[in-house]
Amino acid sequence: LDSPEFIPIYENMARRKLPIWIHPVGQGGTPVYRGEERDKYGLYLTFGWPLESAMAMSRLVCSGILAKYPDLRFIIHHCGSGMVPMLANRIDCETDFFKALGMKSGQFGEGDPFDTKRPTDYFRMFYGDTALDGGMPGLMCGHAFFGAKHIMFGTDFPYDIEGGDKFIRTIIDAVNEMNVSEADKVKIFDGNAKRILGLSG
Repeated sequence: LDSPEFIPIYENMARRKLPIWIHPVGQGGTPVYRGEERDKYGLYLTFGWPLESAMAMSRLVCSGILAKYPDLRFIIHHCGSGMVPMLANRIDCETDFFKALGMKSGQFGEGDPFDTKRPTDYFRMFYGDTALDGGMPGLMCGHAFFGAKHIMFGTDFPYDIEGGDKFIRTIIDAVNEMNVSEADKVKIFDGNAKRILGLSG
């Protein structure tokens, strides 16, 4: 997602202040270990797709795209892939490694995006959805990282084996169980979507 051919899209969406949704594709079960034609046990569904999302977020952060286009909005599936909120402290501790490894803004901006901000400042620019298959503790971790204004209701349909009924039901229950204010729950259920999509009603 940090390829130059996407820059006109990012410029346009930043100007319009409308979001871009990101969902992993799974790459057909690309194996992690050499010598295997396909990932074993279907683990890419549980762990590979969230990793793919975290890597996509990281490429956008480390390339300097978010530094150059601060009005660019991305909605990332699975509440920030589940990994980013949980590893927030580790991400910031690795800032020196980011810089040492040459992760500069390069062709997308001037200087180093980490000169004035921590990596997590950029990761918090994303909007995470609630599609954690009904996992309330994971939502609380996402809430602590993104804040209530950057979490949106999402269900992972059409991957629901019950055609939407299971995930919708369990995710609604999980949001209702969150130890947050009713005002935050309203934002998560529909307020944030209305705000960033420019919807009324």
